[in-house]
Amino acid sequence: MDTYQKTDGDEFLSYNTSLSFSVDTEMPLAEGENFELSVLSQEKSNARGKQFTVNPVFPKRFTGNWAFWGIDEGFAKMLTGIVEAIKPAVVLETGTNRGRSARALTEGLKNNGGGMLYTIDQVDHQIKESGAIPVDQQEYVTQIIGGTPGVFDADILHGLRGIEFAFLDGDHTAAGVAAELEYIDEHRAPNCTVLIDNCMDDAWPALREYFMDYDTYPCISLPTMTGTIMVQM
Repeated sequence: MDTYQKTDGDEFLSYNTSLSFSVDTEMPLAEGENFELSVLSQEKSNARGKQFTVNPVFPKRFTGNWAFWGIDEGFAKMLTGIVEAIKPAVVLETGTNRGRSARALTEGLKNNGGGMLYTIDQVDHQIKESGAIPVDQQEYVTQIIGGTPGVFDADILHGLRGIEFAFLDGDHTAAGVAAELEYIDEHRAPNCTVLIDNCMDDAWPALREYFMDYDTYPCISLPTMTGTIMVQM
């Protein structure tokens, strides 16, 4: 909150400005959509009762780009906790997006004192430069730009071995998840835990149907915000 004062002879004006913004949850902005905010003028009175019109912000319009981090905070804490519990040397993530889940995973690796996250996305959101991954966690993450399954042919992923934990939140088609699970199976450690997000999400019915018939490895459904399947290889 900022306080402003103005004196003009025996006239005295004092007012406090506190601004907050919210988004109508009934009509949320789409990922990546530009937004504009307009700040309304305010009427303020001085000690003598005179009315003054004040623009608390000038210019009165803000523009920018709206971005979602992708997962809820409870889920992020769960990812950190799983990493701390399993203590994996190698972690794989598909669907980096803005980096919220990547930060959760690297927090766990940092707390463990070691390990590497390989995180994949088709779009480079510059998670290190944006501040999504703090400087003290950046040594635990390798960002890879490309789409699965084609990106698995890249040298850094083709030769990767020993995956102990994976979080899949990229390709939400049945064929895409099947290809990602196949890659993990071929590059995993003797024991590997895999989480697949959005498996009870109405926006991705193919995932729900895929895991209804999945029997390659034991799996359970976790009642998270969008539904998560845990596969134990």
